[in-house]
Amino acid sequence: MENFKLAIIAGHGDKDSGAFANGVDERDINLVVAKEMERILCDYCDVIMTRTDNDTFLTPEQCANIANNSGADLAWHVHHNAGGGDGFDIIHSVFIESSESDELAKLLAIKYKELGQNEHGVYSKWNSSYNENYYAALRHSEITALISEFAFMDSLDFEAIDSEYKLKQEAKASAETIIEFYGLQKEIPMTWQEILIGCLDSPEEAIKFVDTNTEIAKLKSDLGDLDYKNLSDLIIKVYNYGKEQ
Repeated sequence: MENFKLAIIAGHGDKDSGAFANGVDERDINLVVAKEMERILCDYCDVIMTRTDNDTFLTPEQCANIANNSGADLAWHVHHNAGGGDGFDIIHSVFIESSESDELAKLLAIKYKELGQNEHGVYSKWNSSYNENYYAALRHSEITALISEFAFMDSLDFEAIDSEYKLKQEAKASAETIIEFYGLQKEIPMTWQEILIGCLDSPEEAIKFVDTNTEIAKLKSDLGDLDYKNLSDLIIKVYNYGKEQ
């Protein structure tokens, strides 16, 4: 899927700590998972984060509206559970005819089970009037949305999330689900040579210039194939060089 855009919502934040157990605030581990998902997925699609720190508080409705207004195709809500249970919960929209979130939830369940996590529930829930989603995060969403609750924090299930490594494994499984479900392809950034060649009229001259220019050689040695987007002055120099040949 081309031009895919993802909104990642790390549940809770700031004054809202979410669940608390084993000396851990839910808001903190939600953010660890969300950031790792962003790190993996930023090479595959545009990623919007509703928060990147623990000083930001947004209501579920505000988070949903950010996702709606961003042009995102999917809103992914990262949470962890409490209540003494065992295993993951994945909550999707009740409106499965107009949303693919139920199919996405099934694939995520497979990925979580591959990590050795038990299934506590994969479901949707109506409100009391049976005309809308019960959960605000889904009720206010105008796009495909999913709530992931990977493990219970206040039971032996905490062992599944008791280290940064395990949280990042959770994030990896989530990211892989999105990549596989939507058929995302990794966006390979242009190398410094490709950028320079594109700036010149003649590829031959570009190669010659790259091979002989000490400034570029030094940058190549120091930075390798890192992104050159911020080296606008150098690109302009190279472009002007090409125009003069």
